[in-house]
Parts: sequence; structure tokens; C-alpha cells
Amino acid sequence: PEEFTNLASNTETEALKEKLGALLPKNPAKPAQGSHARLIERKADGSVWWENELIAEDAPIPGF
Repeated sequence: PEEFTNLASNTETEALKEKLGALLPKNPAKPAQGSHARLIERKADGSVWWENELIAEDAPIPGF
């Protein structure tokens, strides 16, 4: 709780990020029709999409 330090840009965590990234599916399945699951995707160009809608880089974090 109350941890707000993003370690993703820290070069000391690079090996861990690679190890964890290898566990992620390369082609994740879409949620089943009628599912209440939500889908967030990072495209090859680096853009981020939430339920097929582009999220702007300067978009505020919901709830903050």
C-alpha cells in the first residue's frame, strides 16, 4: 500500500522485467463473448487501448 515508485524505468530491474515478460502470452485470447472481463492492450507501436478505444498518452488516471 502507498507504493508509488515505478521501478519499470530502473535499469536494475531489467533482468526481472525480461524474466516476467517471457511468461506473458504472445497472442492472448480475447475475452469470451458475454464475459465481464475487460481488455487492455499495448500495440506494437506502443499505443495503449482499453476495450478497443485508444488511450491518449496524457489521459488522466481514472479515480485520481
